[in-house]
Amino acid sequence: ESFSSNYIKIGGSNYENLTPNLDEFAEDAVYFPNYRSSAPGTHESMISSFCGIYSMVGPEYIRYNPEYTRGLNCLFEILRKFNYQQFFYVGHHLGYSGLNQFFNRSSVKIIDSGYFERNHPQWLTKGHEWGIQDTDLAKFLVETLPKEISIERPYFLGSFFINTHGPFFTAEDCERYGNDNDAHLNAIHCVDQAFGIFWKGLLKTGLLDNTVIMVLGDT
Repeated sequence: ESFSSNYIKIGGSNYENLTPNLDEFAEDAVYFPNYRSSAPGTHESMISSFCGIYSMVGPEYIRYNPEYTRGLNCLFEILRKFNYQQFFYVGHHLGYSGLNQFFNRSSVKIIDSGYFERNHPQWLTKGHEWGIQDTDLAKFLVETLPKEISIERPYFLGSFFINTHGPFFTAEDCERYGNDNDAHLNAIHCVDQAFGIFWKGLLKTGLLDNTVIMVLGDT
């Protein structure tokens, strides 16, 4: 969220060691410098990416008009035909944007802040005004997914890291970016650490074998 490619080395970043985990990941990845999500904002960009349309309406419209995307043949419908398990995990609440309806109609299992309120309230107390910290979400994914995903079936997993969204949140367990007190740079550095927890943790489980990993920024 609110993360553009020019924060990472391959995208032309001038900040030394700002995103070491993403830089390491990019060394063996295919980099698309001209990828664009044709949408005016964050949650509309998800519909744009998953359904291939330009979403000209905002979160409030989507929330109160659940029929808006129901007739579309989106990625989830295509994967469901091929018997994919499908999951979407976020640390904040999807209800305000209407995206919970969007995912539910496609039989995607959603974990958002409502789940953490019931099962891990301690993460919310050290979270931020929107939900839990990205590092806690990453640790949850590494711990939970090996028990959740059946290796007998293909799977789709989406996860949404939000700490980089202004006003910029930095988890207590994140190393700060040098001596810099810039909230934006520290948030970027922190979400890179969360990505590292997720990526390197799941590599050890074998769940990423024979799997395509896509890292997208929405700006």
